[in-house]
Amino acid sequence: MDGKFVIITLLLGLVVLNISMIVGSLRHKEQFGGRIFALMMGSLVIYSLGYLWEISTVELGIKLFAIYVQYLGIFIFPLSWLMLALHYSGYRTWLNWTNLWVISFIPILTFLLIITNSFHHLYYSSIWVDSSGIFPNFAFTKGVWYYIHIFYFNVLIIFGNIFYLRKFVSSTPKHLFSAILVFFATLLLWLGYFLFETPLNPWGIDLNLFSFNLMGILLALGMFRSQTFSLVPIARSLVFEKFSHPVLVLDKELRILDLNTNAKNLLFPDTPDVLGKNLMDMESMPVALLSLLENPGLDQVDFPIITETSRMYYQGRKTPLTDPKGTILGTILSLTDETERTLLLLQLQELATKDSLTGINNRRHFLEQAEAELSRARRKSTPLAVILFDLDDFKKINDSWGHQVGDLALKNAAEIAMGNLRSHDILGRYGGEEFTILLPETNFETAMAIAERLRAGIEACSLILRREPLRFTASFGVKGVPQVTHDHSLSDLINAADASMYMAKQKGKNLVVGS
Repeated sequence: MDGKFVIITLLLGLVVLNISMIVGSLRHKEQFGGRIFALMMGSLVIYSLGYLWEISTVELGIKLFAIYVQYLGIFIFPLSWLMLALHYSGYRTWLNWTNLWVISFIPILTFLLIITNSFHHLYYSSIWVDSSGIFPNFAFTKGVWYYIHIFYFNVLIIFGNIFYLRKFVSSTPKHLFSAILVFFATLLLWLGYFLFETPLNPWGIDLNLFSFNLMGILLALGMFRSQTFSLVPIARSLVFEKFSHPVLVLDKELRILDLNTNAKNLLFPDTPDVLGKNLMDMESMPVALLSLLENPGLDQVDFPIITETSRMYYQGRKTPLTDPKGTILGTILSLTDETERTLLLLQLQELATKDSLTGINNRRHFLEQAEAELSRARRKSTPLAVILFDLDDFKKINDSWGHQVGDLALKNAAEIAMGNLRSHDILGRYGGEEFTILLPETNFETAMAIAERLRAGIEACSLILRREPLRFTASFGVKGVPQVTHDHSLSDLINAADASMYMAKQKGKNLVVGS
């Protein structure tokens, strides 16, 4: 078979294949990564068609115009190559117009120098047709700017290689094969360049063109296999156009594909670049959010975010991301500020469970907690004690000093009790000037000692009113159970403690009586 026919057929086949990949990557116009890939493959189509035009003619002037067409593709290629590498490896924030204009300056200048080369010969010192190979090729001697162009071209390619390598090194096992394909594709550029510049190219054809096209095919296999372009358009439209609260877009491996500024400032204020990183490896991530993402049965979770200056409450909600066919591509993690609602609920809860005057448990909440503790004691057959105490002659305090002073006496008695009890003891205002205490896992002797300590503390307290000290006392009743059984009810224990307290009143007040 004729070698010319094979090469031309192969080139035409690559053009058709590249066009089909361009169409495939542009099925969804909003896919930025797909558009970059289409631009890169489009540059190879231009390069290939220009080369076909060059080798199909023998006239130098026509070949020169074909070279112009080729270089239009050649100049676009390294720019789109680097843009794709940045996008693929998670550095999409670098893809802004300022950076693009900076890296495009030398390629644009080079293209202008080529089409005006006849005036200055900076790119080609001389040109002619070389008919020694299988095709009549465009031949030239290199000018000064040619070396600048080659150097800059290779710099862009090397930077792209570096970003692809970073992606390869950080790939999860699930995406490793795709990353290997992409990384291997990047090495093909150098293989073609090496063969083009050595005697291993006996026909004198442009092997760079074939290596570039083969690289494009492998890139397509690797990137589309790992759904590199599937989520990015969804991420941009959802995060920046529809959501004002913190939002993150994750792939199936929980890597961050995109996030808005609110999410960045809230979750990663001290981490400059989080794109492409796995949430499970981020130390600043709240544990509750990680549990939400790991547990398929959870759709939302409430959690606090605590800093040195504030305490905020958020609700995290996950939503699966699917393509038009229903295939799950990743997750949207959205956070809603629930601080105001949570603080209101906490206030309502406190009003429902706390005594408004003393700040300790009200009667209803005390009884709820005490019943729960009594049930636990029954299961474990542990000891338990109840203390009931009442301020002595409280009516006289109210009548002589007023209800404000009476309230102050109640608050002081509650503070003394709280200061002398353990963290697991349950204290509540039972009604009026009566207080009740449940002591888990406490025998009768210990309960009596605690009650005596409280009695002495209240007796020692004095309120300075009108430059006169006001002292008050309290009478205590204690009921202890060495081993709680189903025969013991909370009401029976409280009634027994109440009877002991009444006996202390009868004996002269300011006493502790137990049973």
